[in-house]
Formats: sequence, C-alpha cells, structure tokens
Amino acid sequence: MKNKIKSFALGAVIALAMGACSDWTDVESVGINEQNPSTSNPEQYAQYLESLRKYKEADHKFVYAWFDNSNKEPFSRGHHMNATPDSVDVVVLMSPDELADFEIAEMDEIRTDKGTKILYAVSYDAIKKKNMNRW
Repeated sequence: MKNKIKSFALGAVIALAMGACSDWTDVESVGINEQNPSTSNPEQYAQYLESLRKYKEADHKFVYAWFDNSNKEPFSRGHHMNATPDSVDVVVLMSPDELADFEIAEMDEIRTDKGTKILYAVSYDAIKKKNMNRW
C-alpha cells in the first residue's frame, strides 16, 4: 500500500511540474532589428557607394568570384548575388542559362550600386557534349 501511495504522489508531483512550465516554454516571435547601412544612414551609404565605384574604376588588383546560381529558390543570404562582398570586382555566374527575375534584379543592383561586373562561365566541353548527343 505504501508503494502505491508513493507512486501516486510521485506521479502527481511530475504532472504538476510539467503543467507549471507551460507558460515558460511557449513559443513567441522575436523581432530582429537588422542593421542596414542603406536605411540607417542613406547619405553616408551613398557616399560610400560613390567611393567604391571610383575605386573599382581606378587601377587596382581585381578580385574575381565565382557564384553558383543554380539554386533558383534561395533560402539564405548566401544564395543572393547582392550579398557578395563589396571588394569583389567581377562575379562569374556558374549557371547563366534561364536566369530568374530576382537574379536579373540583383545583377542590375550590384552593377549600378557597387560597380561590380557580371560574367558568365561557359563550358566548351558541356556545349560539345550536348551537341554530340543531338547527332
């Protein structure tokens, strides 16, 4: 009988403890205030972009970056061309065929704002292989 009472009491304590924590474990939305220089200080950011474009037009060592744009449904900042570092002078797209609308918009953005050039990677072997399969 004592074991049954102990088991019942232990079960009641566990049930109360589990129910008491429900207020603390509720999921709630947290607002994240992302810092963006273009919105926090637009005049200074415009001056920065002007200086960046002048620098890229001057004589300096070029920085090339290859960008894999094969994912047409981005789910992180790493899938966006406009997230490339400002120091990159030339972005080479690995999948230039069938560009999505957001990719074209981002290409225009980094060309005009940052002075970054866009190139396409073309594989002669892939073209030759594709054409060989036609014949």
